[in-house]
Amino acid sequence: KKLTIGFMGGSVTQGYQKKLEVKGVGYRVQKKGKDLVMNLGYSHQVIVSDTDDIKIEAPDPNTIIISGIDKQGNPLTYYIYNNCDHHKAYEETGMQAVSYTTGVPAMTGAMMFLKGLWVKPGVHNVEEFDPDPFLDEVAKQGLPWHEQFNIDLEL
Repeated sequence: KKLTIGFMGGSVTQGYQKKLEVKGVGYRVQKKGKDLVMNLGYSHQVIVSDTDDIKIEAPDPNTIIISGIDKQGNPLTYYIYNNCDHHKAYEETGMQAVSYTTGVPAMTGAMMFLKGLWVKPGVHNVEEFDPDPFLDEVAKQGLPWHEQFNIDLEL
C-alpha cells in the first residue's frame, strides 16, 4: 500500500559535464555552429569543434560547458523517487498521501523563492534551479527521497 510519487520520481540519463570559467583581460569564447571560437590572448583564435561524443557550449563570453558520455564512455542513468505510505500519511496529517505529497513540494518551491535560493530573472522551470536545497527541505518536511544509479527501469 505504498504510493510512488510522480512529482519526485523520474529518471535522467546524463553524461559527464564540466563547466569552465574563462578569466583574463580580453579573453572570450563564442559558439559558431559546431565550433567554439576562443580568444585567449594569442595572436590567433583557438577553435575546437563538437564531436559525436562531445558537445561544447558557450552560454556567455566567459563560460564553456563541455558535456558528453561519462568518462568511461557509458551514459549514466539516475533515478530519484519517494515512497509514501497512505495510512501513515493519513494518521499524521488527516489527509490523503497524495494531498500531502502535492502540497509539500509546492510549498518548498515557494519557500526556495522567498528565501532567495531560487532567483533568476524571467520565467523558469523548477528543473533549471539547484535541486539540492529543495531536496533537503522536502526531506525535512517528511518526504524523504531515495536515489539509484544505473538501474534498469524497464518492468
